[in-house]
Amino acid sequence: MKKILFYISDHGYGHATRIIAIVQDLLEKEKNLKIYIRAFFTYDFLKHSFSSDKVSLYKIRNDFGVIYKRDGYSIDQEETLNSLRAWIENKDLYLEGEKKFCQEKGINLIISDIPPFVFEVGQALSIPTIAVSNFNWYRIYKEFAKSREDLLLIEEIKKLYQKANYSFILPFHCGEMDIFKNKEEFSLVVRKFSLDKEEVFKRLEIDQGQRLIYVSFGFSIFNEEFIKNLEDLRLEKKITLLLSTRDLVKKNKNIISIPKDSHGSHNYIGLCDLAVCKVGFSTVSECMAKNIPLVLLKREGFVEDEFTLSTLKKIKIAEEISLEDYVNFNWLKDIDKYLSLKTNYQDLPNSFKTTGASDIGDRILEILR
Repeated sequence: MKKILFYISDHGYGHATRIIAIVQDLLEKEKNLKIYIRAFFTYDFLKHSFSSDKVSLYKIRNDFGVIYKRDGYSIDQEETLNSLRAWIENKDLYLEGEKKFCQEKGINLIISDIPPFVFEVGQALSIPTIAVSNFNWYRIYKEFAKSREDLLLIEEIKKLYQKANYSFILPFHCGEMDIFKNKEEFSLVVRKFSLDKEEVFKRLEIDQGQRLIYVSFGFSIFNEEFIKNLEDLRLEKKITLLLSTRDLVKKNKNIISIPKDSHGSHNYIGLCDLAVCKVGFSTVSECMAKNIPLVLLKREGFVEDEFTLSTLKKIKIAEEISLEDYVNFNWLKDIDKYLSLKTNYQDLPNSFKTTGASDIGDRILEILR
């Protein structure tokens, strides 16, 4: 039995959702596999996504991503670099623990999305490694450097990524992906959809013909102005908002939340006519799989958002809004304009097909043989 170990970044849910899609594809194609996943922030999310005894989960931090300021929107660049410095100073203990784990479990392949330190583990134990992502932390951190000392610190991350044996590059990839060797490009990685719109509308008591709009908060739960505006919101009868969290749902027939069930949020987002959210690979990809127009808010100082948003605007399936317009729901005035973006999906380039999980699964099995 071949054993694959996945490492998932502790920054948001997007890394986890695409690993879920890849693992599900692998298990459908090859029964003689054992999957190990090591993650921290998304541990509970992953736990609810797998029922197979072929998948074992372990709660452990593999990186930290970036540190946000109190608003949950702006990146604290100084604190991010301080955290990076601490990680590098204490990496030996982490590396020894991961080497021991790999040896005890008899790991045959390591796949990382996209914690950098694990590539040193693979190199030390002669276990092949694969990097899977649309960005790397070296490129993100490089934007935060204020001194030569900062640059030297960030170079350590670059050196770790250069130890990866293979790299699977996803759409919307930002610069500095050339630091990887043996690069292969793949299309969008999304989870499979399984819900029927008519049945869901009936269960959630949404009138047929309603325009269902997904609104994701992210940082906004820390924004008092957003919360107040949501509470005071008066919607047209034909519009229903689908929120990403139950905490802010008040007694309003036209404001509902994604149910907590085993179907996964993507199944409900996939039923929407429009998505209004921050720029994020997972949500963007799953909306694209269902031809859903996008109204996006980018995070300041996060270069991944710049690359993703510029590409989406170029292929004319997304519009950018400001933080002010997002918080004040000003985008509601332009609903018809945003909905009209759907027609541009018919001209979508082949690179944005949604076969990435299956294609990556095939390639992983080739490498294992």
